[in-house]
Amino acid sequence: MFCPSCGKESQPDDRFCKNCGATVRAAGDAQTVPVVVAAPIPQAVPPAPAPAQYVPPPAPAVYPPPAPVQYAPPPMPIAYPPPPPGYPPYPQMAPPPPKRSALRTVLTVLVVLIGLGSAAVYYFQNGRKVIIGTKDEVFYSGTATKDQATALGNALKTDGYFQDKGVTVLLDKESSATTIAFVVKDGFWNQAGTLSSFEEIGRTVAPTVGGLPVQVNLDNTDKVVEKSSTVGEATFDGGDGVFYEGSATLAQAQAVGQKLKSDGFFEGKGANVFLVKHDDGTTVMFVVGDDAWDNPQMVSDFEILTRDIAPGAGGLPIDMRLVTSDLTVKKDEVLN
Repeated sequence: MFCPSCGKESQPDDRFCKNCGATVRAAGDAQTVPVVVAAPIPQAVPPAPAPAQYVPPPAPAVYPPPAPVQYAPPPMPIAYPPPPPGYPPYPQMAPPPPKRSALRTVLTVLVVLIGLGSAAVYYFQNGRKVIIGTKDEVFYSGTATKDQATALGNALKTDGYFQDKGVTVLLDKESSATTIAFVVKDGFWNQAGTLSSFEEIGRTVAPTVGGLPVQVNLDNTDKVVEKSSTVGEATFDGGDGVFYEGSATLAQAQAVGQKLKSDGFFEGKGANVFLVKHDDGTTVMFVVGDDAWDNPQMVSDFEILTRDIAPGAGGLPIDMRLVTSDLTVKKDEVLN
């Protein structure tokens, strides 16, 4: 307990304060235990948050520099054969893509073919040509000249083939041959007698392009050859001659002519005989004077003569014809 006067602590059984003598408690008083009020327990105060520290952003990632791009030159263009002499250069075409599959290969081939077909059409549309009248035209190539093309066109006009209706003829001269191609309607080449008619036209106009032999072609409207024939002549003394057409050869014409000469038919008087070999067989035509075809004896003599020359012409059967000077057929019979 404590002294109420000086506050000095006294023993529980002390009545007087040993320090100041003051009465601490009366006799018989119950012991008073001072109430000690505990001091409040201080509450823990959370520390103030530390100020936020500045964290710099992460440095950007460092990547290795990209590898330099290697330049790959484009592939070389396809080397096409040069155009025929006298034609303008091929139009430029992009090279086909590299092969990746069978389908790509097929498409590439089609592109090339179409390109070549387009180039061919380009030549015929833009190559060298002459116009006869206002619509008919002659294209010329190789060593053929403009004068020859013009002369050919005029001859065709004189013969009645050119009638200013937009007809096209192609003239090509190379070192090995001269070709005259007639562009006709599709299927016309299959009609009977068509090839023979154009062979006669070719023989007639040949002097304007350098003479015989000439190759006569029948082309479709796409300028593709459908029928072809060679027209030439084996000449003998005095203007006698054997004209050969179709698949007949110069050697066969010469063999026939030699036999006609040994038999006395060729006498150097300008006699003409035609040896024609087509798909339907061999034909020999004799150009004879008036009414020979009506003379039984003369007809019999020509039959004998035809059999004599048959080995040189490729053998029998032979279609023997007696014709006029304009090749009109007056007698026609097959000898077996």
